[in-house]
Amino acid sequence: MGTSINFDKILGYSKGCNIMLANLGTQLLLDTYPNAAVAYSLRKLRTAYTGSAIRVRRSVDNAEQDIAFSGNDLDTTSMLDFVGYNLWTYSEDISQTIYSVTGTTKSVDIETAPDGTLTGDKVVENTSFSEHGLNRTSGTIVNATSYTTSAYFKQGERTKIRIFSNISGANQQCDLDLTNGTVSNSTFVNTPTVTSEANGWYRFSVTITSGATSATNGMTFRLFNASNATTYTGDGTSGVYVWGYQLSQTSSVKTYQKTVATAGGAGFIATWYDQSTNANNSTQATAASQAQVVLNGNLILDVDTSKITTTWTDDRYDLTTGVSPNTRYLSLNVVNRTATNNDFYSLGTATFGGGANNQAPFVWAATTGNINSYMPTSLLHGTNNTTGAFIVTSEKNASNLKTVYVDGVALPTTATEAPTAGNNFIYFGRSGNNFITGQLSEYIYWNSEQSANRVGIETNVNTYWNAY
Repeated sequence: MGTSINFDKILGYSKGCNIMLANLGTQLLLDTYPNAAVAYSLRKLRTAYTGSAIRVRRSVDNAEQDIAFSGNDLDTTSMLDFVGYNLWTYSEDISQTIYSVTGTTKSVDIETAPDGTLTGDKVVENTSFSEHGLNRTSGTIVNATSYTTSAYFKQGERTKIRIFSNISGANQQCDLDLTNGTVSNSTFVNTPTVTSEANGWYRFSVTITSGATSATNGMTFRLFNASNATTYTGDGTSGVYVWGYQLSQTSSVKTYQKTVATAGGAGFIATWYDQSTNANNSTQATAASQAQVVLNGNLILDVDTSKITTTWTDDRYDLTTGVSPNTRYLSLNVVNRTATNNDFYSLGTATFGGGANNQAPFVWAATTGNINSYMPTSLLHGTNNTTGAFIVTSEKNASNLKTVYVDGVALPTTATEAPTAGNNFIYFGRSGNNFITGQLSEYIYWNSEQSANRVGIETNVNTYWNAY
C-alpha cells in the first residue's frame, strides 16, 4: 500500500490557466474528444446527440418524464414544472387534520372553484363568542429562506378576512376585502399580491423570509363580522369559501399546483441517458436507490460550486449493456465529497474485494479517503480525505500505466496494471454491494487511450463545472 497523503484542493491548475484555455470550454466535450463508451451528464456533451439527459420520477405520484436540454444545459424549467413545487399536501381538501379550525366548521366540495370543478370548500362560523377561522400549519421549513404562500378566497356571507403567518418567526398579517380584492393594514415585510380569478375568487399571495425551522401557522385567516370585529358571537351560518393552498420555496408566486397525500418538490433520476454513440443508458427502478435532483421544488446545487448536481445516498444504476474492463483507459468523475464518510464508485462489476471479477476503474473510500483502482488487485494511488467539489480522472495508457488525477494533479502512485478477463462492467455508481454516497454531476468513460487529451478534457470539464 502506498504512503497516505492528504491532497488539499489548492493543488491543481490555477483559475488563470482555465481562463487561458476557456475557448475549449465553448466546445461540446465529445465533439472534441469522441469515442466514449458511456457518458452521463447534466449538460449536453455532443452536438449530434438528440436524446434526453435524464428521466425523472416525481415523488407526488411517481410519474416519470424525460428531461431534455435547453441549448447545451439541462432544461431545468421543464423539470421543475414536472416535479412540482407545492410543498403543502391536500391543497384542496380542508377536511384534513392539517387544517385546524377556530370557532368554525368545515364544508367541502360545495362551491365551483377557480378551475371550474366543484372542489371549493367553505368555513362557517359557529355560535361561540370567539375568533372564527382556519389554520394551515406550515410543516418543517428551512431557516432564512424565501417562501411564497398563497390561497384562493371567495366571499360568502362574510366579505372580509384577516390573513396572517408566522413563517418569519413572528406574526405578519393584513386584512383582505373579498368584495374587491383590496389589502389593508398590512404588516407583511413584502407587499401581498391579490389577483382576480374565475368564478368570483381572489388569489392572495405573499413572500416571506423564514425566521425558524418550523412555524405553527403557514397561513391562517379569521373572519370579520358586519361590525368589523374578529372576535364576536357567530350566527352559525355565515362564512367564506377557500381553495387551493400552496407553499413554494420561491421568492415569487408560481402557477398553482394541486396536491393530495404527497407534496410536490422532490425529483429523482430513474434513468441516466448515455450521450455517447452507444445508447448504453443506466437505469434504476427502485425508488430508494435513485439519486435526487430536485429538493423542495428547487434544483439541487453543488454546495461549493452552486452548479446543478445530484445527491446520492447509497444509490446505483444498471447499465443496458456491459462494458469490458479490459479496454478501459480514462474514467472521469465530477463529484462533491460532501462528507468524509462518502463512498464513490464509477463503473463496477458484480463482485468487489478480490478475484478475477473484481473490476472498478475508480474507488474513493469513505473515512480513509483512499483512492484506488481495482483490476482485479487493488492499487492505492493516494489518500485525499478532504471534502468539496473535485474532478477525478483515472487514466490507463497503452503501456498499462495507471494514474489517478485529482483536480488535474497526479496522485503519487503510478502503477502498472494488466486487467484480467472477468465480468463486464454492469453497474454505474456501484461495484459489488458498494454504492455511491455524495454528489455527482457527470461521469464519462473512454475505452481508447486519451493520455494526450487528458489535460484538454479536464480543462473543458472544469470550465463548465468550476470544480477547481
